Amino acid sequence: MLTKEIFVDIHVRFAQGQSLRKIASELGISRNTVKHHLQQQTMPTYAKRSQQPTKLSPL
Repeated sequence: MLTKEIFVDIHVRFAQGQSLRKIASELGISRNTVKHHLQQQTMPTYAKRSQQPTKLSPL
């Protein structure tokens, strides 16, 4: 999961003229991840999953 700080950092570094490869290596993430998040204009939202009942719940 990508934090807001990293998402903003990717966009700032790219606007400053850094290459995808350099951004990825400095942040420790994949070039494809950098490319994917540069294509998005907004921070991705992650929906919370509903908890499924366990086998021991009825007890």
